[in-house]
Amino acid sequence: MGAPTAPDEHRYRSRDDYVGHMMPARWLARVEAEHAYASSFGSDGAISGFCSICAQQARFRFAPGAGDDPPNWRESLHCDRCGLFSRIRFSLDQLLRRGPLAGQRIYITEQTTAVYAWLKRSGAIVRGSEYVTDPARRASLDAYVREITGGADAALDIEDVTRLSFADSSHDAVLSFDVLEHVPDFRTALREFRRVLVPGGTLIFTVPFDVQRDTTLVRARIGADGAIEHLVEPEYHGDPTTSEGCLAFYTYGWDLLDELRGAGFDEAYVESQWAPALGYLGAQLTLVARAGEPT
Repeated sequence: MGAPTAPDEHRYRSRDDYVGHMMPARWLARVEAEHAYASSFGSDGAISGFCSICAQQARFRFAPGAGDDPPNWRESLHCDRCGLFSRIRFSLDQLLRRGPLAGQRIYITEQTTAVYAWLKRSGAIVRGSEYVTDPARRASLDAYVREITGGADAALDIEDVTRLSFADSSHDAVLSFDVLEHVPDFRTALREFRRVLVPGGTLIFTVPFDVQRDTTLVRARIGADGAIEHLVEPEYHGDPTTSEGCLAFYTYGWDLLDELRGAGFDEAYVESQWAPALGYLGAQLTLVARAGEPT
């Protein structure tokens, strides 16, 4: 496939930065290369490459798109070794670049997923949580958490990300993957993430992020009477703790970087990589923020 398959990694600090880098020729080359991958490997449903999380050769599985639509690269390309898909692998890659995980104190805003189980085996000191209010559902998830962690976790931990129970400066890293769009008061959650991070600590997270939007789209909000008010067509995302799905309150735009700085992070950017050899296709966008040193 030639030049379009060459890896391309970039750090964006603004929409102008993104537009300047993602020129039409670059974007078209990616689209053409991805179409060729989907057409060439569609019957097999996998491409070969190197998993940076497993640190070895792997095959990345994907499901063909519907009709003429491309595959959902962001939510697929599962590594046949670690089982993690591209959005999660790329985010963990950002974490691993910051040094060995052994001994790092990490909080992740999930506890019932494959990425949480992987982190528990990594040598890091990991805490995870879910926000589950139904007692019966919580009891069933207690057993599931014990199973996926081999008994390392006795039960499900419950945390509200707008009121974390952790002490100040108690974690080296905070991870959150497609959670903040479901938190009506996400600004308070960002301040809580900053509070529990040590100076120099890192927040790594993903959210639905529209690179064409300067400002975040508010999809729904909580009214004064506590009722949900839908401002646009409701959008529900998959939730590992329930079959009902979870309402998305936001589709984020570039102003999210300003929100991070306003929450006390001294550096915030969007990290992106397009690298077929690593199983990164489509729009791999991970947000990274660094907690500032004390003044």
